[in-house]
Amino acid sequence: MNLKKVVVGPVQTNCYILEDRGESIIIDAGGDASAIIDAISGSNSAPKAILATHGHFDHVLAVNDLKKHYKIPFLINKRDLGVLDQFSEHIRFFLNRESGETPVPDGFFKAGESVDFGGESIRIIPTPGHTMGSTSFQVGGMLFTGDFIFRGSIGRTDVGGSGDEMRKSLAWLRGLEEDLVLYPGHGEITTLRHEMGHNAYLRKE
Repeated sequence: MNLKKVVVGPVQTNCYILEDRGESIIIDAGGDASAIIDAISGSNSAPKAILATHGHFDHVLAVNDLKKHYKIPFLINKRDLGVLDQFSEHIRFFLNRESGETPVPDGFFKAGESVDFGGESIRIIPTPGHTMGSTSFQVGGMLFTGDFIFRGSIGRTDVGGSGDEMRKSLAWLRGLEEDLVLYPGHGEITTLRHEMGHNAYLRKE
């Protein structure tokens, strides 16, 4: 499997492109659709779907353009429909500008399901807290966390999330193998081992 990271949009969101056997999956299309398209064109893979770790605007800004370009579905956790409905409001508040149309999901994923592409399978894991529908995606020893956890920190819980749910998700994460590589929605890639030793939110019981 090949992995590409493209930093996109006004909030420097990490968009990940997973490629295997001529097919690809786009995770968190947070803006700059042309940059994402260029990254995919370089390997000539065929995208199958756009997945969002959650519904905040900075993780879905390029969804409409990519859906039109590739004719592929956009999938998200149904619990984040309320957050997604605030797309235009959040763009006006955080970016002080008007937005385009709110992205409309073509389907929803659930806990325990998998999304297949090429010869790989993406495991769907709810990790609520940053938002109620926040979801992580696991492929082997890689975990794509969105804004659930960052290198040295965690995502805020006051824009559609829950501190109690975040604590539960962190407790779940503590129980995983420490060689797991974490791919957050912003900032640097890290490992669970590093975060267990340096991230104060993971050290707390």
